[in-house]
Amino acid sequence: MKNVYLLLFVVLFVSGCYSYREYPVEYDYSYYGKFKKYKSFAFLENNTAITDSTVSYVVIEDIIKSRLQTQGYNYKLEKPNLLVSYKIYYDSLSFRGYDQPDIETWAKSAKEDIEYNPRKYDLRKGTLLIQLYDRKQE
Repeated sequence: MKNVYLLLFVVLFVSGCYSYREYPVEYDYSYYGKFKKYKSFAFLENNTAITDSTVSYVVIEDIIKSRLQTQGYNYKLEKPNLLVSYKIYYDSLSFRGYDQPDIETWAKSAKEDIEYNPRKYDLRKGTLLIQLYDRKQE
């Protein structure tokens, strides 16, 4: 089974090289977040009303999992610190967020007194929105 995933990854990677496009990654986070206290994560059950047979949710979750693990978080099904939710928006949408430094850059200083600068994002079709929730928060 691992060989199938490896083959799929290689095929996607090679085909991606032929049609390379840079996809923007935007962050929106709370300056009061204590990101260093979180050690583990798990996915919320994906309740997407629209099931798209062209989308591999396993691949999406594997990519998110890989990214979070490279940032030092452990995947843990029982009592994780963070719950991960994601949704694909098939139409364009406007999203209000904030103009903020890259989360990894900010996490090094963890300043809480930085001002929030509102920003409107016009997101294109096919936006993947990933949200992280503190499991202990309401």
